[in-house]
Amino acid sequence: MVGSISFHNIRKIFPAQDEQHSDVEALSQISATINPGEFISLVGPSGSGKTTLLRILAGLETATSGTVTIDDHEIEKPSRKVGFVFQEATLYPWLTVYENIALGLRLNKEKERLPEVNDYIELVGLKGFEKAYPHNLSGGMQQRVNIARALINNPDVLLLDEPFGALDAFTRSKMQNDLIDIWQKRHITMVMVTHDVEEAVFLSNRIFAMTPRPAIIKDIIPVDLKRPRLRDAPEFIGIKEKVLHTLNF
Repeated sequence: MVGSISFHNIRKIFPAQDEQHSDVEALSQISATINPGEFISLVGPSGSGKTTLLRILAGLETATSGTVTIDDHEIEKPSRKVGFVFQEATLYPWLTVYENIALGLRLNKEKERLPEVNDYIELVGLKGFEKAYPHNLSGGMQQRVNIARALINNPDVLLLDEPFGALDAFTRSKMQNDLIDIWQKRHITMVMVTHDVEEAVFLSNRIFAMTPRPAIIKDIIPVDLKRPRLRDAPEFIGIKEKVLHTLNF
């Protein structure tokens, strides 16, 4: 099925930079399967290899050993099947919102799809800002452009590396709701790295709790809560406490 992800025995070792340092094992024999259309969050302590695993899933980083497949196709390099949203906005400052989103279509010589750009601008809630430049946008608006630019290539999987980490609490909460809205409309598989356990519970179908490096997946915690989710509901708080307990012990 479209958007299924499987990774098996993923190990990542970063070689020592000089004789005074040792090799660093970031990931150790990580295996899991992600179902089509799921929303998965990777949580764990800083330096636990969450972003490294995400980059391996994207084909941006090569595993020392192990395999990653998406829809039974092995991922060894970046693919249009996989979109990536970085933690920091990566927009071209000399291009407008419309031009930043359309860039991938132009580079891939898909000019016939340019009318779709306006649909994606509306999808991420930026209608009326088509001609704005990045410096005219707030941090949250810039990330909306990043998400639209990743989605316009019609990926089967969207990977997000702490996309809301630099935003204030109000904007972050709104972006979380908007991301769920996009996910439900697009029926796309999403995998997100976050340090915010509450964010993971609010967004996810399942949470992968990772250990300090060399990281393994310590537990996979299902989030069987109806949407929209209430952060102060006892069931929500119970899952949040379970994740925190797993990470702390």
